[in-house]
Amino acid sequence: MPRHNTVLKFFALLVVVLLGASWAFLHSRSFGRLLSKAITEVSSKQFNAKVRFSSVSVKFFPPGLALENVRVLYDKEGTRIESQAGELGVSFSYDVLRGKRTRIHEIFLHEGWAKIQIPKSEKSDVHPWDQIQDELAKLPVEIESIVVEDSRIEVMGVEVDISNLKALIEPKNIQFIGEVKDVTVAGIEQRLDLASLEATLKRDVLKFNKITVLQKRSKIKAEGVIEN
Repeated sequence: MPRHNTVLKFFALLVVVLLGASWAFLHSRSFGRLLSKAITEVSSKQFNAKVRFSSVSVKFFPPGLALENVRVLYDKEGTRIESQAGELGVSFSYDVLRGKRTRIHEIFLHEGWAKIQIPKSEKSDVHPWDQIQDELAKLPVEIESIVVEDSRIEVMGVEVDISNLKALIEPKNIQFIGEVKDVTVAGIEQRLDLASLEATLKRDVLKFNKITVLQKRSKIKAEGVIEN
């Protein structure tokens, strides 16, 4: 057998052994305890958040982490977020360290609930869009997208029961794609039933590229723009 074939086989075997050992270590209890401690410390120091969970797993494609049976409490400068989920996790962009802040490709929430309270601005002329952007700017990370499945979200007087919804966050707009089971707004008795939508939210415009609403026995398909 040619010598170079033997060398190639040796290195191939070495790579397989190293990958196997790495996989075993990443799924070992020792690594789990180290990772759990690191997540708890980073959440407290970097985000001022309290995080409790039963287990954590590492994902490779794309790279990320997933916490199971998790509870989160974030309370800073009047902004308060409470959340509980069967699974809560993040996946990172491959250019995770580009720019001044860590880039998070996606945050996902599965089978849970979240309540978000944002304080009213002391300045009466502050636009809600600007307030949302200010809150995002306070975070030590840059979030590209949020995915919610089988969960209920309450924010600024609006409660949404979500089947699956993805929000793509960009500097000048937020795009929404997915399905919601129902929507209730504080002070309004009318309730919206199941709807699927593709929409874009900008500073003064909410554009529905496509929306389908099921209200009792009626089915409505529409598109349009709501301007402030």
